Amino acid sequence: MPNSSDLFMRLSGLSRRHARSTLLRGVEICRRLLPAVVSACVAVVLQPAAAQEAQDEHPYCISHLWAAGSQLGRVEGIARQETQSQDAKMLEWMHTAGLHIERAHKLCAQQPAPWPAWPDWRDTQNQLTEMANKFQGGQLSRAQLEIALTALHHSLAFELAFRVRGARVEREATCVEIYVRLADALGFAQTTTQISQRLTPDAAVRLRQSISLIYQMGEMPEPCRDFTGLIPAINEALNNPNDSSVVGRVDDIWHAGEVAAGPKVE
Repeated sequence: MPNSSDLFMRLSGLSRRHARSTLLRGVEICRRLLPAVVSACVAVVLQPAAAQEAQDEHPYCISHLWAAGSQLGRVEGIARQETQSQDAKMLEWMHTAGLHIERAHKLCAQQPAPWPAWPDWRDTQNQLTEMANKFQGGQLSRAQLEIALTALHHSLAFELAFRVRGARVEREATCVEIYVRLADALGFAQTTTQISQRLTPDAAVRLRQSISLIYQMGEMPEPCRDFTGLIPAINEALNNPNDSSVVGRVDDIWHAGEVAAGPKVE
C-alpha cells in the first residue's frame, strides 16, 4: 500500500493541496467509526493511485452508482421484513434511488460502452414510482415488491457490464457493475441488521457475497477502487454474529464503503 507521500505524487490531475485535503477528509471520517473498523476504513481511503486516476475525469460518477445500488439493497431489506414500521422510509428510499440513477446518467462518462450509464433512467424512475404506488394500494405484496426490486437491481448492474471489443460490444464484468452489486449487498446487510438488531442469516449471506465481490475486483483487467480494507471488518462481524456490537459494526462497514466510493476531489 502506498504511503501518503507516494499517493500525493501519483494523483494525476489533482494539485498537491487537493490530494491532501481529500485524503485527510477521508481519514477524519474513518476516525468517527468504531475502533474495530477504523483501520479497515483508512486502508480503503489510502487507495492505489492508478485506480483514482481512472476516475478523476468523472469524480462524482461512482458515488451515484454506489448510492443507487445501496438504496435498492436497503429497500429490499425492508421489503423482506414483516413489520410495517419502516415502510415510509422504504418508499422514500425508492424515490432517492431513482434520483441517484438519474445523476449517474448525467455525471458518468458518455462513451465507450458500458456508458452512458442507464440511458433509460426516466423509465426506471417511473418503474420505481409504479412499484411504490402499487405497494401502497395493496396491488403488490411485500414478497412481490422484494422480487421486483431484486430484478431491477440485477438489471441495472447488468447494463454496466459491457465493453467495446474492436467493432463489437461484448458482455463482460466491469468494475462499475461490481460497485453496484457490492453496494446493494452492503445496503441490504446494513438495513436488515439494524431492523433485526442482530446479524440475520440473510444479512450474513450478503456480507459473504461482499467479500467475493471485493476479491473479484482485484482480478479485473482495469484497476478498480480498492475495497479490500473492508474484508477484516466484514470477517469480524461474521465471526461474532451474536455480539452486541454487530449492529454498529455492520453499519460502520456500510459507511466505510460509502466513503471509498465517494468523489476523490472537492
